[in-house]
Amino acid sequence: KLVERFSPAEARTPERLAATLAEFSARYDAHKEDKTAPYPGILPMLHALKAAGLRLGVVSNKENTLSQEVTAHYFPGIFDAVAGHVLGTPAKPDPALVNSLIAQFGVRAGQVLYAGDSNVDIQTAHNAHVDGCGVLWGFRTEEELRAAGADYLVHTPQQLADLALGQAGPLRLSDAQGVVE
Repeated sequence: KLVERFSPAEARTPERLAATLAEFSARYDAHKEDKTAPYPGILPMLHALKAAGLRLGVVSNKENTLSQEVTAHYFPGIFDAVAGHVLGTPAKPDPALVNSLIAQFGVRAGQVLYAGDSNVDIQTAHNAHVDGCGVLWGFRTEEELRAAGADYLVHTPQQLADLALGQAGPLRLSDAQGVVE
């Protein structure tokens, strides 16, 4: 989708998009770690969740191999499963990848908290019938996450950990949204 968006209209034929995607993917793969790093507080939060016995997974619209490589590089041994997009299969907000991880983990949808920073993440959570938590350190605004129907909003990784561990304390309800204070 990114390649389609940055390509001029005259270069959006299926053949040209495929060639541009191949070129973009090769360059991105060679430079994917140049300016990428976890957000502050993410690693301690993930280690705390893992130490508490939670199963952790990644669902991404980035290509599956790329998703696996980036996750393994930045978060070795933390995630129990990583599911990226496979060409020819539905992408988020389709719930297939989330549902696959739910089955793999042997849990019920009601036991899952799906955290993400976009309206697509919140839609994906709802399509999979799991709670969607909007994280406010990502690429989208609180307004977008609220409009998408986020069940919870968190400002920091620690607040996400507290919510996932059931230690969030009182939730202030605002517009039927839980905001961790």
